[in-house]
Amino acid sequence: NNLILEAEKDGRIVDTGCPGGKSPLEKNTSIQSTAKTKTLVVSQAKSSPSGDTLIDIYFGVGCFWHVQHEFVLAERDILDRKDTGLTSRTGYAGGTRTDDEGRVCYHNTFDVADYGKFGHAEAVALTIPTSSVEDFASVYFDLFKDGDRTDKGDRGPEYRSVLGIPNGFANAAYSILDATAKSHGLTLSIGEGNDADTLGKHVVYVMDSLKFPFHQAEVYHQYHNDFKGLPYGKKYNSLAREATKDGRLAHTNCPGDGLSAEASIFSAFKSATGDGDAELHKRPLFSIFAVCICCSILAVTVVRRWKNGKVAYELADAMEQSEMKSDAILT
Repeated sequence: NNLILEAEKDGRIVDTGCPGGKSPLEKNTSIQSTAKTKTLVVSQAKSSPSGDTLIDIYFGVGCFWHVQHEFVLAERDILDRKDTGLTSRTGYAGGTRTDDEGRVCYHNTFDVADYGKFGHAEAVALTIPTSSVEDFASVYFDLFKDGDRTDKGDRGPEYRSVLGIPNGFANAAYSILDATAKSHGLTLSIGEGNDADTLGKHVVYVMDSLKFPFHQAEVYHQYHNDFKGLPYGKKYNSLAREATKDGRLAHTNCPGDGLSAEASIFSAFKSATGDGDAELHKRPLFSIFAVCICCSILAVTVVRRWKNGKVAYELADAMEQSEMKSDAILT
């Protein structure tokens, strides 16, 4: 009987949606961890409930927060997906490197697997039926304003425009993507990895997602509010927690997302020295390095609090003097 539970977990069996079962799933996801990498592996079903073949695709154009929100709306509107069937997830793609543990992380204090330094761009991945590629391509290219990302304050190759599909230009869906891009005044170009920024060029790099795979971003970057407009709401934000519970998202083991401060310092030390010895934390040099990092963080914290306290004191002093002047005038 336990074999049924195991088969459901790893995706060999999915619920049919028939009476006595659960609601039908459009996508089956499993998380496979190894002792070394703890990377997220997404196992997609071969076809959707309608019998249409599914395709994994990712899109990037500027900050991934608002891009994910738009694709969540598209999954609901175009595919009538419920919250438990949403596949849109933020991440990094288009780079040529990961760290030794297969990680790609957001910018962090410990400089662990920084996605920008590894040549990646922010992107949003999702799983859709091949028959809906044109619809989702239209949603993507509609996000451009005058051939560029909407927030031109996002500068640098981390915000370049990327589109990832299996086999890139050789994918059968490429002609649809190309036609949709041209109708929006954009040109598709072959991505070679670690490509330059696309700002002002009206270009989108097409990546072979088999060579340049998508790396899910930290859970705290999922279903996040965008700074440009009003918050999307707590219900939207809570989708990250639900997706983590049911396995559609996994913690990345990056700093702030499943990696402790001690482990972060250890990773930073390995990156700086190139020493991957498992007993490194017992060496005096590592201890000195860790103490220096901790002292630096403590110093920054103390300075910030001192400044905040000084500002508060000056503000209180100014208010007191103002009250004294008011009393003098009244007198």
